[in-house]
Amino acid sequence: MPICVVDPQFRIVEANERFTELYGEWRGHFCYEVYKDRNERCARCGAAKTFRDGKTRQREEEGIDRQGNPTHYIVHLVP
Repeated sequence: MPICVVDPQFRIVEANERFTELYGEWRGHFCYEVYKDRNERCARCGAAKTFRDGKTRQREEEGIDRQGNPTHYIVHLVP
């Protein structure tokens, strides 16, 4: 199971081996760059809401892996 930790600036600060295998190099990158191949934060960013209000959330997301293939995953957001 791919797992990563994102800081309040949305930068990935830790990830496990499976995450690296699926998404590639993450060190120094923002979550939206790695998960979504975007250059800015997502408009409906669940992490931003969790950082703002301290509430735990769970949601389904779609992204892109390191090969350019679509990915579907469940995000668990915990402050």
